[in-house]
Amino acid sequence: MGNQPLPSSVKSVNDYLTELQAKLTAIHDYADVHATVKQQKYVDHYNKRAVDKRFQVGQQVIVLLHDSSNKLQQRWQGPGTVVAVKSPHSNLIELEQGQRRWSHANKLRSYHQRVNEVMVSNCANRL
Repeated sequence: MGNQPLPSSVKSVNDYLTELQAKLTAIHDYADVHATVKQQKYVDHYNKRAVDKRFQVGQQVIVLLHDSSNKLQQRWQGPGTVVAVKSPHSNLIELEQGQRRWSHANKLRSYHQRVNEVMVSNCANRL
């Protein structure tokens, strides 16, 4: 039993490790290429509808603020005015009550004042 010769199909340890290392390198290269392709696909899909929000000093905005101690209860408050821009996405907002706070652009929306009345002149009388 213990003195039987090894079959000729058995590889040496060095051959096995060399072959294993080559397979692992090939798998690593495939995974790297696949991850890069998928990442670009995710980026393209996200950027289809993504909009870069930038606000100017003096612009009126509404701010998403917590309404109570429950973080799920938030509401839009404002209008507020952009007082300073710290970075492209961080803005200092002054609200109506005089309080100031830094807010990320994701928690801001442009404020568009509603028009209550529209004055229409009668163009027919001018002819």
